Amino acid sequence: EMTSVTGVQTCALPISMLADHKTRVSELLAKAKDKKQAADALGELAQLAAKAELESVLVTALPQVIEAIGDKQKPTQAAATQVLEAVVSGLPAWSAVHVLPSLMQGMSSSMKPAQKEASLKVLAGLAKSSPKAVGRSLVDLIPLVSGLIWDAKKDVKAAAVTALEAICYCSGNDDIAVFVPQLSQAIQNPELVPETVEGLAGCVFVQEVEAAALAITTPVLLRGLNGKTDVKRKCCIIIENMCKLVNDSREVAPLLKDVKPQMELQKEGISDPEARSVAERAFVELCKVAAQPSASVEVELATVEAHVADRKSTRLNSSH
Repeated sequence: EMTSVTGVQTCALPISMLADHKTRVSELLAKAKDKKQAADALGELAQLAAKAELESVLVTALPQVIEAIGDKQKPTQAAATQVLEAVVSGLPAWSAVHVLPSLMQGMSSSMKPAQKEASLKVLAGLAKSSPKAVGRSLVDLIPLVSGLIWDAKKDVKAAAVTALEAICYCSGNDDIAVFVPQLSQAIQNPELVPETVEGLAGCVFVQEVEAAALAITTPVLLRGLNGKTDVKRKCCIIIENMCKLVNDSREVAPLLKDVKPQMELQKEGISDPEARSVAERAFVELCKVAAQPSASVEVELATVEAHVADRKSTRLNSSH
């Protein structure tokens, strides 16, 4: 066996054969840019996606596959979309995290509607097959996907709505999970924010709160903090309640960029004294959690790779 760059144990291939496959994938990607050869080249790539030992090669090629989805030729778009779906659907859960950067790039504002739609649909599927991997990326995914709900193209909008609800179920927080349909609807329909905020304010949170759960609630909290006084007050109650269950300062990251500045304004600007005191209390709680030393330690990928290489070298030397 051998381990791919995505961390998957794959069937061992002779180095020369693997090199041949890499060369072939590169050739097919080049042909995908040729109108006459694109459909056939992408069709062969889709077949190669069934080979588990080529996982790392094909995951690395996804940006070029998504680029091909933006082609003007409909057959090329369709064939490239099939490749994207084939590669991602064949991934084991622990490798899914490696395709998310490509999918997020595919959803960016510079991309064409077909690229956004395909990336969103694949993300929705990934949320069901690899919820933990998607959950770890919710801080980045939620703003991106929720923004596409307002896309001018109806197919992109529809795909964004489906993807949003799918990824919201990946937070790993049971307290929040029951509110996912409401949160999704409130993001799509701002007039539903007060009702959703009221429900969340009445929730008794018992599970540890992590960044994924905060990321899901952030769009609604931001809207609520710009609403009427009673809604602002309830948003502050939610924030205080959730912050009390955060055990690591890194986990409050979703609230720091936009919610914290908004709370700072509200604790000074709300006219009602009682509501203003609630905002002040929530702001203090958020600042207290954010200021705590992190319970986790960041380790650079290069450090891990060096450690693995050192362990391999030690094992090889001991075997001689």
